[in-house]
Amino acid sequence: MMNNTNKECVEKITAIIYGIWYARNMLIFQEKHLPPQEISSMAFKQLQEYQLHGFEQKIRDPHVKSSACRNDTSWSPPLRDILKINVDAHLSSDGHWSTGLVLR
Repeated sequence: MMNNTNKECVEKITAIIYGIWYARNMLIFQEKHLPPQEISSMAFKQLQEYQLHGFEQKIRDPHVKSSACRNDTSWSPPLRDILKINVDAHLSSDGHWSTGLVLR
């Protein structure tokens, strides 16, 4: 079982990874550069909103129906001399979160 310190650490790491991914997309698709301070501020603000709304409690409520997510996008390897990072998260039926990343 994960203690509160580990849970908080995982939540913070996940929020930061998401913030970096979001900033990367803003730069590539909208040509908008977000400074690191703005990225971390946004990440922790979103984490606070997540914690404030008690999402975890809703997950453990047996009356809440879960929905599956389907992704038809297939992975493609990066071009030569380019790094590619894939990040994902998973919520198991017992309420535990897992995150992972692959850098290639």
